[in-house]
Amino acid sequence: MIHTLSHRQQGLLLTAGGALIISPDALLIKLIGLPDADILVWRGLLTALGFITIVAARHGHGFLDAYRRCGWTGIGVAVLFSFSTFGFVLGNQYTKGGNVLMILAGAPLIAALLSRLFLKEYLPRRTWLAIWLCLLGTSLIVLDDAGAGSWIGNGFALLAATALAANFTLCRTRPGIDMSPMLTLSG
Repeated sequence: MIHTLSHRQQGLLLTAGGALIISPDALLIKLIGLPDADILVWRGLLTALGFITIVAARHGHGFLDAYRRCGWTGIGVAVLFSFSTFGFVLGNQYTKGGNVLMILAGAPLIAALLSRLFLKEYLPRRTWLAIWLCLLGTSLIVLDDAGAGSWIGNGFALLAATALAANFTLCRTRPGIDMSPMLTLSG
C-alpha cells in the first residue's frame, strides 16, 4: 500500500506517525520516575537495539557498508542525535512535557536558520515570519513557566531542538546518503 502513495503522502504519513509515537514519550519519561542517568542508559540501549534491528532488516549482508557510507558525517549525526536525546530526556525531567514538545517543534525553524548560516541557502520572507512567530510563542511559554527548575528544563529542551536541527542540516550536506544507520551509535 505504501508504494502507491506519492513521496509527499509518504512523508506526511511518516511525520504524523512519528508525532503520534513521540507524543506519549514525554509522559512516559515522567511516569517512570527513574533517575536521569538510568533513563538515559535504558533509552540509549533500547534505541540502539531498535535501530540495529532496522539496519539489519533493511541492508542484510550490506549491513556494515551502510555504516561505512556515512563516513565522518555519520559520526557527527550520531553525536548530535545523542545530544538531542540527552536534552529531550533531561528537559522532560526538569520542566513540563508540553514545554519540551513546543520547544522541540521549533527544530525545523532552527534548521532553516542553520541552513542559511552554513549552507548559504536563501530563506523566503514567509520562513522568516514563521521563525519570528515561533520565537515569540516559545518565549511566551518559557516566560510563563519561570520557576528555577523549569528554566533548566527549557534549556535542555532548547539543546534538544538545536541538536536535532543541526542534525537535519548536517544530513543535508550529504544528499543521497542514508544516515539512519548512525542512529544506532547514538545510544
